[in-house]
Amino acid sequence: MIVGDGVGFAYPDSAELFGGLDLKVAPGEVVALTGASGRGKSTLLYVFGLLLRPGAGRITIDGRSTTELDDAELSWLRANRMGFVFQDAALDPTRTVLDNVTEVAVYRGQPRATFIDRAQELLEQTGVQLRAGARPTQVSGGQAARIGLCRALVGDPSVVLADEPTGNLDLVSAGQVLDGLAAAARGGASVLIATHDPRVIERCHHAVDLDRS
Repeated sequence: MIVGDGVGFAYPDSAELFGGLDLKVAPGEVVALTGASGRGKSTLLYVFGLLLRPGAGRITIDGRSTTELDDAELSWLRANRMGFVFQDAALDPTRTVLDNVTEVAVYRGQPRATFIDRAQELLEQTGVQLRAGARPTQVSGGQAARIGLCRALVGDPSVVLADEPTGNLDLVSAGQVLDGLAAAARGGASVLIATHDPRVIERCHHAVDLDRS
């Protein structure tokens, strides 16, 4: 579970974005985070993903408050409890697809071999198993998005954060990405998606509109 209590954040010399937002995503739940462009959807994901510290309030992950944790402890939580799906996939062009997917091993201090079976399973489920030995520069945008999803899920995180995961994707690729996120929720993960895509919102359990918060 991921919970935000009274969350506030402002960049230097900028207005407060959230003004004491309360948000909870329970295990098995998929929640859409909506709002106008520039409203702070991605920033809120970074706050909930422990990449930015809130200016006010607190974030709780699996019952553990993160307010007093140091950077090393926050890094441990990100590596072991969280999975991130980035809008541009953010794959390392110098590594193969399979190496990109098993990158979580580096952050957890474990051998990549630990995650190969799960990585291959996810690549097969998303239809990109034949690209495992390719470089990211050799795959399409839709394939890259699905590979990025596999990387986020390979460590079976309890919290999954996705930033516009269907942006610029065709219907088939978007559907496969959403299927993967839904499967993660069925497995017990809490899934939070920043989106403006109606296809995404209609498949979520509910939506939080930052324009109304």
